Amino acid sequence: MGRLPFAAPLGGALARLGLGPRALVIAIPTVWLLVFFLIPFVVVAKISLSEVAIARPPYLPLWEWQDGILSLSLNFGNYLFLASDPLYYSAFLESLTIAGFSTLFALLIGYPMAYMIARAPGGMRNILLMLVILPFWSSFLLRVYAWIGILKTNGVINHALMSIGLIDEPIVMMQTDFAVYVGI
Repeated sequence: MGRLPFAAPLGGALARLGLGPRALVIAIPTVWLLVFFLIPFVVVAKISLSEVAIARPPYLPLWEWQDGILSLSLNFGNYLFLASDPLYYSAFLESLTIAGFSTLFALLIGYPMAYMIARAPGGMRNILLMLVILPFWSSFLLRVYAWIGILKTNGVINHALMSIGLIDEPIVMMQTDFAVYVGI
């Protein structure tokens, strides 16, 4: 197997550090996660623990050096406000409930589908896999509008149920927990 020409200097540098070429494979995603996940997370955490100030930046520093002594001032008021306000508390619990049920539904639907695809004959396996992947190629907005057309009071489901005589008037499905679960 040939080597890439640009890899030689990098390989030499890694060898001097006592690291093999596999270290580069691990280092690139690690640096990516540090730069685009951990650093923004730390910045947001720092802002959330700071005092609000009418200035630029709009918060006071968390730590200061005064006479060679580090003074740390953490403000947990934002978190206490979130924990004590019933609006945020109920919204948080509702979000956790939706996340839990969505995970459960995804597992209940996904595992049997994956098992069926894995046990299908070779040619059929590719078709079934394509049917699973195909919706992800469309835009998220397009899928949302499709669900709206299906779930609204004069949508496909209500029209089908009324035409076969199962219901006399449309069922309200939009702006309900059911619609949220279906959308997720």
